[in-house]
Amino acid sequence: ALIALIKGLVLMVLSKKLMALIKRQLDLMALIKKQLILIALIKKQLILIALIKKQLILMMVLIKGQLALTALIKKQLILMMVLIKGQLASFDQGANFDGFEQEAADFEDGFDQ
Repeated sequence: ALIALIKGLVLMVLSKKLMALIKRQLDLMALIKKQLILIALIKKQLILIALIKKQLILMMVLIKGQLALTALIKKQLILMMVLIKGQLASFDQGANFDGFEQEAADFEDGFDQ
């Protein structure tokens, strides 16, 4: 009977240890589940970062386009200034003003029609 009692006590101790191990495994599984959720969140953040990168690239392309347009406008303004200087120079050189008033009147008539 003493042997049976000792076996029973040993089994109780072993079952308590087994229960503790099972509890630890369940805790570890819960931690693994949380880590998997964190991995999924990190994956979503990486996707967002990739989208932000694409947006920045598009913004850079737009800015380059705007700079190119600004450069073209600057060239057009320079050309207009050169043309205006040329016209002023032709007036300064004693250009013939005969018929100028008639051309201006014809121009105004074109707007009226």
